Amino acid sequence: MSVLNQYVVDLAGLKNQEYQYEFSIQDDFFRAMETDLLEKGNLKAIVDLRKSESILQLDFLITGTIELTCDRSLELFDYPVEVKERLIIQFGDHEETLDDELEVLAYGTQALPLAQYLYEYVAMAIPFKRLHPKFADEADDDDESEVKLIYSSSDAETEDDQPVDDRWEALKKLNKN
Repeated sequence: MSVLNQYVVDLAGLKNQEYQYEFSIQDDFFRAMETDLLEKGNLKAIVDLRKSESILQLDFLITGTIELTCDRSLELFDYPVEVKERLIIQFGDHEETLDDELEVLAYGTQALPLAQYLYEYVAMAIPFKRLHPKFADEADDDDESEVKLIYSSSDAETEDDQPVDDRWEALKKLNKN
């Protein structure tokens, strides 16, 4: 039995009402997903599902930690994660992804696998810059000291209000002719 089978919701027996599912996302989940982006974590996912005749609305709340490697020191550290996402699934003639929050599922579908959604939501919570918490203060300082580029355009003068080199003026005149 695959580890990912425990992240499947059986739609066949659901009535038109609200349901709540709780999933534990551990290292075996990430190994089963077979990607290098995430390999270890300790997360809890609560999925609230509201079913009606033609729509499923799923609200995901994923909390816990994932193990990341610091970009600066290459040390491993636990990164706290709290993800809230909503997915709306509409029933239709064929399966289709319309956007990040809306999908079409074929009528008669018996099961809804949630593993890929859970993985993607956790993966999207990874920061672009992965810094160990001991570097958190330094990261804030770096943001404040960034150089800002200011663009200014002046045709004939430099910053010191000095005329432009005469050779450039001669080239500009040639260009106008």
